[in-house]
Amino acid sequence: MAAFYHHARQPLAYVASGSETHALHESSSVHNALATFPWYKQLWDRYWPIFVMLLLLIGTWIPYFVNTDISDQNVMIFWGTDSPPGVHIPIEQLKNLKVVTDGSRLPPSIRRNYRIAAVADHDIGDIDTDDAELLKSSARDIVDGPISMLIPLTENFRNEYRQGDRGTNFYLLIVPKEVSPSQFDTLRQAKALGAKIINARGGPP
Repeated sequence: MAAFYHHARQPLAYVASGSETHALHESSSVHNALATFPWYKQLWDRYWPIFVMLLLLIGTWIPYFVNTDISDQNVMIFWGTDSPPGVHIPIEQLKNLKVVTDGSRLPPSIRRNYRIAAVADHDIGDIDTDDAELLKSSARDIVDGPISMLIPLTENFRNEYRQGDRGTNFYLLIVPKEVSPSQFDTLRQAKALGAKIINARGGPP
C-alpha cells in the first residue's frame, strides 16, 4: 500500500501528439505575426477613409477655436439710435445710440480673452478716423444671444450735429478683458491697448 501511494504522487508526464504540436506551432506563428503588425495598422488599413474624413472635419473647426480675425463677418445686427422704431427724437432729447450684436457668432477664441464694446464717432472729414473722439459703451461679457450696448451721447457730439455733421460711424470692438473703455478716447488709443475692430457700419444720426 505504501508503494502504491508513493507511485500515485509522482507527477504525470504528458507527451503531445503530432497534431497538437502543429497547432501550438501555428498559434505561436500567429502571435509573432501580430507582434510585428500592430493593431492600429490593421485598423488604418480597414478604416482609413473614415479616419481621413474625421481629420478633415476636425480641421474645418480649428479656425473657430483659435482665430480672432472675424472682421469679414457681419456680427453687428443693429446700429442706430436708442429710440422706438419709426420715432424721431430731436438731438437735444436723444440720450443714447445703440448697437446690438449676436454673441453666438463670436468664437471661443474671442470669448476667452476679450469683452465686447461699441463705439461711435462723426465722420468729420478733416480728422483721421483713428483720431476722432469716440462715444463709448461699457464693455460687456460675450454670451450667446443678443448683446445690447448703449452709447451715451456727449454734448460735443450734439454740437457737431447742430453744426451740420451727419452720418455716424459705428464700430464693434473686442477689448482685452483687462482693458476698460475708459482708458481710451480714440480708435488709435484703443488699438494700442489691444482692442480690435470686428465690424464697422454707418448710420444716423
